[in-house]
Amino acid sequence: SPTNNLKDGGSTPPTSTERFREHDVGRLRAPVRSERVAVLRPRNSLGGIMAEMPNPSLQAMRALAVLIAVGIAACTSSSAPSADAGFDPKAAARRIRDLGSIRLEGRSTYEAASGTIAGQIQYQPYKVLLTVPVVAGSKVAEVQYRRIGAVAWVRRAVVTEPGLGTLGFPLLVLRGASMVPFLPLGAPDRGIQAYVGLPYDPARLLERLSDNDRVRFKSAGSSSVAGATRARFLAHIPTSVAVRVGVRELTVWVDDGGVPVRVRATTVAGVRSTYAITASTRALNVGPPPPEQTEQSSQPLPDAIGDFAPVFNGRAGATAVTISKASGDRNWSCWKVASNPPYLPTSATRTASGAVCIPPVPTGAREDEAFGVAIDANEGTPFELIGIAVPSGSTAQALLFGGTTVSIPVTPDGLAIYAGSAEPAASLVTITLPTGARLVCGPGTINSRADAATLTSPDPIRGQPWSCLPEDDANLLNGE
Repeated sequence: SPTNNLKDGGSTPPTSTERFREHDVGRLRAPVRSERVAVLRPRNSLGGIMAEMPNPSLQAMRALAVLIAVGIAACTSSSAPSADAGFDPKAAARRIRDLGSIRLEGRSTYEAASGTIAGQIQYQPYKVLLTVPVVAGSKVAEVQYRRIGAVAWVRRAVVTEPGLGTLGFPLLVLRGASMVPFLPLGAPDRGIQAYVGLPYDPARLLERLSDNDRVRFKSAGSSSVAGATRARFLAHIPTSVAVRVGVRELTVWVDDGGVPVRVRATTVAGVRSTYAITASTRALNVGPPPPEQTEQSSQPLPDAIGDFAPVFNGRAGATAVTISKASGDRNWSCWKVASNPPYLPTSATRTASGAVCIPPVPTGAREDEAFGVAIDANEGTPFELIGIAVPSGSTAQALLFGGTTVSIPVTPDGLAIYAGSAEPAASLVTITLPTGARLVCGPGTINSRADAATLTSPDPIRGQPWSCLPEDDANLLNGE
């Protein structure tokens, strides 16, 4: 079979990209229309305001924490990787690289669902050909990840059910049946693009963790690996680091020479991947996918198709501000700000009409889909202006730097607006949905009052993209 060929050291990838197993990650769904994979969505970031199949290099920069937690808390630990634990992640990474080429075999699990990890990594020159399972929408799919140097591609799984949806990360790994299979990753080591391959490259993952003084490995005893007793080391990765590498907990088993022989990585979405590492003597033969099977260009952004009508007239400090809305292509909503001095968005791409367009926020949307950051002023804007699209009937409060809480308006069509002077800066917005569920929204790595309380100056959050999380998810990420 193709899978056996890959496990035996061959270069032919498994042809399992259209197999799905029942699974509901519960946090990653949005509508898929026709045969197109739905927009990269965070609704939680202006960076997510993109068309179907946007350029992934922009995606990575603009949607770093779309799905799991943009806005990660600063970790309270400042300990360097623990040398007295008997495990040095940088040295372990070097020992893996010294093997030259490695084989991976294992499984990923999430609740009752599971998938195969299989493939090979060659470190000099750097090449990767892996089959990895990914959690996407309500399914688990096995996708192929191939890489040559700094260039990577994903052979995406086919969306076969109209109810299956996508958010930021799944956009990288799912496609409509009529779409070409391969998607190039423009920045495979950054943002959500790193989530595809980094958890399955033990050398690069350990190197990334060794560079951060907040990651500490501790001895976790020993257990049997392939019939031999192996020392085991465990790191609980601070969420401020986890969001950059896609892994929140890592267990490493090493042999008597300190070479890692097994890894268990728990991703930020809660998927547990365990794989064995063995040396390989076979050269990895992998090349770029055929051009005719590779996504070549991005779809244009939706733009306004109706007239703009004002939904807010007010002041942001001393500046008069008007916010207008228009209907957009594909049922999106488009938002425009008029002010003097002008408003400048943090990271969104403006359309030909000068607006920023976002996907619709359904009235009955689940809490993890019930928002979209439509307005987000960057550091070049001399006032504070934030607009978060939410279901009509929601209420909102803003927490300002220094601790003051103020109620902010929500327009009848569902735009929560904070408009104010540059000082004091807004550090958090809390949205109460009509269902009673709550969202917490913040700039950069701020997603709770506790995060905001750690700020000694508003400078670190100025110009940072805003994003939102359900309050329960934010509490989980902050250990509450």
